[in-house]
Formats: sequence, structure tokens, C-alpha cells
Amino acid sequence: MFRREFLAKLAAYITGTVGIIVNYDALEVIITKFSERLHDNFLPEKNQELIRQIFRILPYQTTIVPASSNPRIEEQLKKISRETPIREDADLLDYFSTATLRASEAFCPIFLNQEKADMKDCRFGYRQWDKVLNASTTNNILALGSPTSNYAIRTAMFYDNIPDKKLCFRMDPEAPTYVTTPYQFALDEAEIMRFGNPGDRLYHAKGKEGQKGEQIPNWGLKTGEEQLILPKVNPADGLLLEDFLVISMMPNTFHPDNVDRNIAVICIGGTHSLGTIATKNLLQSESCLQALKDRLESMDSPPYWQAVFRIELEPFTEKFSKMSLMDAQKVGIEDKTKLVDWATKLYDQRSRN
Repeated sequence: MFRREFLAKLAAYITGTVGIIVNYDALEVIITKFSERLHDNFLPEKNQELIRQIFRILPYQTTIVPASSNPRIEEQLKKISRETPIREDADLLDYFSTATLRASEAFCPIFLNQEKADMKDCRFGYRQWDKVLNASTTNNILALGSPTSNYAIRTAMFYDNIPDKKLCFRMDPEAPTYVTTPYQFALDEAEIMRFGNPGDRLYHAKGKEGQKGEQIPNWGLKTGEEQLILPKVNPADGLLLEDFLVISMMPNTFHPDNVDRNIAVICIGGTHSLGTIATKNLLQSESCLQALKDRLESMDSPPYWQAVFRIELEPFTEKFSKMSLMDAQKVGIEDKTKLVDWATKLYDQRSRN
């Protein structure tokens, strides 16, 4: 009975959403993926209430946007017509990354607990990132991943690809200077190799079947003072000892009208996939949620903010150990008028393309 009720409610939400990028055949794929993990993502009512208070826009008029499964798929997705649905026989991992799918599913109970909500106001379902610009420009967006893999996050947080550098990103040189985030993702290999702590500049990514993979740059964070913070690496095996989960409540600049309406993009992602997956641990931790809520209230609950959680990992396995709130600060917006002008410019560019 519980499973049937769950499927019926989820189907009502998805099929009742205008412009959703799935068809009825593909709907069963999504329903199955969520129902398989529903019990794993159980959230106590207290946690659900804290989540609603922290993420004030959830779950109404919100679209979930996982990251692409492979950055190379972005060029393919650009060529897909707007009407093209996810294939009915598709494995969602063909489209989206495992880490961001798991993070998406962690929010499932928040969207299903809708007894008092107007169903037509609920936006729920997977979207390919390029469809967001066409079908969800005036919705709130819950984007999972980092600037390296999620276009919605890359746009909302003003990142740009570094020319001739694979998967290296920096703040867009033309980005608004009147929007300031306390932390930025450090995604420039040259910068990490030059300024990072020598023992933490590189780490061994896990290969197939848990084997040690290639040694790659250790993405981290930068503060407003340009301090570089890299996750700690175990010198014994080169695996990570920690990761960071970054939550950024950013103004939604996908449409000029969004700024004055306080439509937002919630960007949630780790400096590595382990941090992103820890989204589930955060939502299931009443103490971490309460710490974040208290911190935001101490700042008079700003509409836009950024929080960083430190994720401690077990040595030699990289399994989740514990997490704690490292910092939370306001996102500064000095000039809303100029931000509207920026959103108008981007919107006009997309319209021409």
C-alpha cells in the first residue's frame, strides 16, 4: 500500500508539471529509481521541518537539476532538440552522475510531503541541464554537483571554462563584481599546483572496482582573501581524508524578473563526489541542520547565503565518518539593479542562440 501511494503521488507531481522533460514511458524509469531508494532516504519530521526552514523555497515551484554523467555529454545535450525526452529504456546514469542522483534522491521526502500544498505549484523531476534554460527559467532550481559538471551551478555562480584546460574553471572575468560569495570552488590546476599545500595538491581517484586510479588535481575552495583550502590527502595511499560540501543559495539570473521575485538557485555540491553524496548525511543529521539554521538566524536569515560543511572520511576507504558546519556567511549583493541588467544580458544572449 505504501509503495502504491508513493507511486501515485509522485506520478501526479511529475505528470502535472508543465514542460517536464519526460514522457509517460520514461516516467516509470524515474518512479522506479526513486521508489527503490525511498526507505534509504527516510527523514524524520523534525528534519523535514528544519530543511523547509533553511531552504525557504522548497519544495514549491522548484526544479531538480542533477549534473551530467560526463562533462563530455554537454556537447551532445546541446544538440538535442527541446522536445526530445529521456529515452523510455534509459538508464538515468547515461544522463546524470551517480553522486548527484543520490543527492537528488535525498530530497525526495521533502517533495512528497505535500498534504497542505497546491499540487500544481510543485515542480519535481529530473531535467537535462540545457532544458532548464528553456522550460524552467522562472522556477526555483535545486542544482546538484559542482561547476565542473552542472551548467546551472556554473551559470548561477559565475564560472567559466579556462581555455585549453580540460575540466578547469575560474570565475568568469566578466562576472558581476557586485555579487560576492565568501567561498569559491578552486578548479584551476595551475593555481592548485602553485599555491596548494604540497601534500594535498594531488590525490588518487578511485578506479574501477575500488582500485586506485590516476593521480589528479585536488579541487578545493578559495576564500575571499584568496586563501586556498584543499581537502586533506592521506600520505600513505593518496586517498582523501576529507571533503567539503558547499551549499550556495544564489539569485536566479536565468530570467531578468527572477531577481526582484527572490527566485533562487540552490547549488549543492562537494569539491569531490564524496562531498556531494554527503548531502544525504546532512539531511539526516538533525544536529547539522540545526547548527545551520541557528547560524542563518544569527545573520537575520538572509535571502542568499553560503555554507560549507567539512566531511571527514575513514582512512584507506574514503567512507563517510562524520560532518560538521565549518562556516556560513551571507552572499553579498551590492546592486540589484545591475544584477537585473546582467540577467537581462544573459537572457537576451540565450534567446538569440
